[in-house]
Amino acid sequence: MRNFIALAYFLFALVGCDGWGDSIIVMRSAIDGDYLIYSKTRIAAEVAKFECIKSASGNCHYLLFRGDCKTHGETRDACMDVPFEQFALAAGTTREIVGLPSRFKQCVSHEAKLTTPDVCT
Repeated sequence: MRNFIALAYFLFALVGCDGWGDSIIVMRSAIDGDYLIYSKTRIAAEVAKFECIKSASGNCHYLLFRGDCKTHGETRDACMDVPFEQFALAAGTTREIVGLPSRFKQCVSHEAKLTTPDVCT
């Protein structure tokens, strides 16, 4: 199903149906002009594209959390505080994921450490 959605999104983009309802999340943190982390996430039509632009460690580490637990019937602690996806991208690379939960939250860092969703974007 994910591949079908990605194919449909690609075909719509070919005919110019791109950009409606898009969201872009940019995370930048710098010290003295040197980036610790610079990441961009574009969310469009159930496709999220994660882009690690720059990282002090050479990798962007991502944690993805559910943003809404009402549809899952779980308590907040069981649903929102446990990441459902965790991955790292090398600086200069991207990754696309199709079919993420609506209103998910992300944490991105130059360090490979776990954090809580309370400090996420």
